[in-house]
Amino acid sequence: MSDHIFSFGEDNFPKDSREYVTLDTDKGKLLAIALKTSGVPHIGTFTDKQMRFSYDADYKDTVDEIVKKASSDEFEEMLREIKTHKDDSSYLVLLPSVAHYLNVTEGTLRNRPNELQVQLCRMFTRLWYCDTPTIQRELTRAYTANRQTERDLEEAKEREVQQNNTPEKRETVCFADTQHRQNVLKGDEDHRDKADLADKEEVRTGLISREVIRRQAEMIRRKQAVKDKLTAEKTERERKFGQ
Repeated sequence: MSDHIFSFGEDNFPKDSREYVTLDTDKGKLLAIALKTSGVPHIGTFTDKQMRFSYDADYKDTVDEIVKKASSDEFEEMLREIKTHKDDSSYLVLLPSVAHYLNVTEGTLRNRPNELQVQLCRMFTRLWYCDTPTIQRELTRAYTANRQTERDLEEAKEREVQQNNTPEKRETVCFADTQHRQNVLKGDEDHRDKADLADKEEVRTGLISREVIRRQAEMIRRKQAVKDKLTAEKTERERKFGQ
C-alpha cells in the first residue's frame, strides 16, 4: 500500500455549480481516466485507498454512472473471464457486449476481420468505467474508421484497375506480353542451337578420339613387328654360330 496522493483534472469549471464526491476505492486511476474520457469537467485527488473530486453538476448523470460502476464487481468478473484464456482471442467473450454498444448484431461483428474484433473488445475493457454514450462513441469511431479504411483500399484498387484499363495501358501490356513471348521463343531457339553445337562437338570429339586410338594401335603394331623381326634375326645368328 502507498499513501502517495495523485492529482488529476483541471480547475476550469464554475465553482458555483459543483458536485463533490468521496469514494473509498482503489480504482482511482481508472475512474480519473473515465472522467476525462467521458468529457466531465473535474478536479480531484486519489490514493490507493480513496478518491475525492468535484465536477460540473451539469454532468451528474455521467458521473453517477461512473461511480455506480466503481461500486460493482462487474469489471473484475469480466477480467477473470478473460484471463481464463491464454491469448488475445479470450477478449472475444466480450463480443456480444461490444455488438450491443455498436447497435449491430454479434454475427455482423464476427464477419469482420478477427484483428478488428479483438481490437474492439480490448478497447471496451479500457472504456468500461466510462458512461454509455462515451463507450458507444469511441467504439463506433474505431469501427467506422476501420470500415472507411477498407473502403478506401477497395476504391484505390478500383482506381488502379481503371487506370490500367485504358487503350494505351492495354497496348503497353500487350506489347510487353508479345516481347516476353518473343524473348522466350528466342531463348528456346538459342538453347536448341547450343544443344546442336554441343552434339556436333561431341561427335567430332568422338571421331578424333577414335582416329587417335587407331593411329596409336598402328604404331604399337609396327613397333611389335620390328621387335619380332630383330628377335628372329638374333636367334638365327646365334643358331649359325652354334654350328
